[in-house]
Amino acid sequence: MAKFLQFVILVALSIFISAKPLAPGVGMFGDKFQGDIKLTDEQKELIFGTPEGRNSRTGWTWLPFRWPKNGQGQVIIPYRITASQGFQQDQINWMLREFADIERATCVRFVQHTTQTDFVDIVNGDGCWSWMGRTGGRQELSLDTNGCFWDGTAMHEAIHAIGFDHMHADVTRDSHVSIMWNNIQPGMESAFNMVDPQWFSSFGTSYDLWSVMHYPRWAFSRNGQDTVVPHDRSFLDIIGETGAVSSEKMAKFLQFVILVALSIFISAKPLAPGVGMFGDKFQGDMKMTPEQKERIFGKSEGRNSRTGATWASARWPRNAQGQVIVPYRITASQGFQQHQINWMLREFADIERVTCVRFVQRTTQVDFVDIVNGDGCWSWIGRIGGRQELSMDTNGCFWDGTAMHEAIHALGFVHMHSDVTRDSHVSIMWNNIIPGFEDQFEMVDPRWYDSLGTPYDLRSIMHYPRWAFSRNGQDTVVPHNRSFLDIIGMTGAVSSGDALRINRLYGC
Repeated sequence: MAKFLQFVILVALSIFISAKPLAPGVGMFGDKFQGDIKLTDEQKELIFGTPEGRNSRTGWTWLPFRWPKNGQGQVIIPYRITASQGFQQDQINWMLREFADIERATCVRFVQHTTQTDFVDIVNGDGCWSWMGRTGGRQELSLDTNGCFWDGTAMHEAIHAIGFDHMHADVTRDSHVSIMWNNIQPGMESAFNMVDPQWFSSFGTSYDLWSVMHYPRWAFSRNGQDTVVPHDRSFLDIIGETGAVSSEKMAKFLQFVILVALSIFISAKPLAPGVGMFGDKFQGDMKMTPEQKERIFGKSEGRNSRTGATWASARWPRNAQGQVIVPYRITASQGFQQHQINWMLREFADIERVTCVRFVQRTTQVDFVDIVNGDGCWSWIGRIGGRQELSMDTNGCFWDGTAMHEAIHALGFVHMHSDVTRDSHVSIMWNNIIPGFEDQFEMVDPRWYDSLGTPYDLRSIMHYPRWAFSRNGQDTVVPHNRSFLDIIGMTGAVSSGDALRINRLYGC
């Protein structure tokens, strides 16, 4: 997300240098407002007022620019993606996955354009930008194939198309962030202006530092120093970096996993007492073969005889092009909605974009991942042979990063906090852990788990959040660098470290 916004800002800067702004002093760069929003003449008048200034803004409520609702109360936004634009299939899947993110959390539905008069035409244009709201007829949304395919880009531009400005333009902004005017590129100050509350409404919601529509800390900086500083400094590396509609989704997913583990713990005797097994799942969301249990736990009498297994047998095969092929199956009988299927494919595409892994629909392959609507969110670890399930419960697993998290288990990885270097980076607050759940925080044998020469990763999608298995609401996992306190377990995206470990495991 940060790289996407950097790309938008660089494009805006290049336009600013080469072309006189259409409305000087009010955030217009070339033909784009705040770098990535196109406006109709009417919208310019409503935002900027008369050509001489901004003082004549009206109390317009944006009703003419909203998309229509159908009989079921869903907001319908027709879109078109044509092959002539030069998008690759994985880029199309990426866009659909980001649209599905919006669909899952809202009443908005993106539908393929057929004969509708008003529709969004997604083009491979000059940067990442969109018109604001429904403008009537064909309206472009640009996703440049050379710089727009980062987490949250399509979501960000689609939300502009729905009718929203950037979060930092909200009139309550100064109560939550400080704008460092002296650090802003000269001439770009108006990109930080607030909108008129008569024209822009926050609809009774609070200022959102997690918003995918927020500027990052360095936006339009002239000297590399911060231009946007949240009053709560723990958000300094979060604003403009989430790449998701809301990072709370990942927390809710992990909370769901932990609640399922708790219910299993209460109702069923653990298969391997004292070593993190709840029912048939290790650490709440991993299934293991008897051989894997032996490698992790050692003999049934204790944990001291762990072997030095290297996981080679649990790796997925590579094809002649060096790609790691993971066949998967999603069947209609499982009860998944189309937007949920799109959601999963989008998350798989996230892994594909940064690794050599390719998820392919299963045809006749013997070894494959069968995605089921099961009892929670969980996966087997690595390739176990034959059909293996990956569960995505439709009632609790569709949060940012869930499918990615479980798919990475299926690739052969456990949770980040299990790494043997863990204590150099986070402290486990043992007194705050629910009695009987202490083994959820045990480290794995380094002869079995290899970090592949990568450092401990506080941004990993495989990390536990700060409150995991807390008995009293207090932290159970505390990073030594406190700026990561609200980041661990909350990113909802594959980190650069996650990608590096996957690529190294598979020799890519």
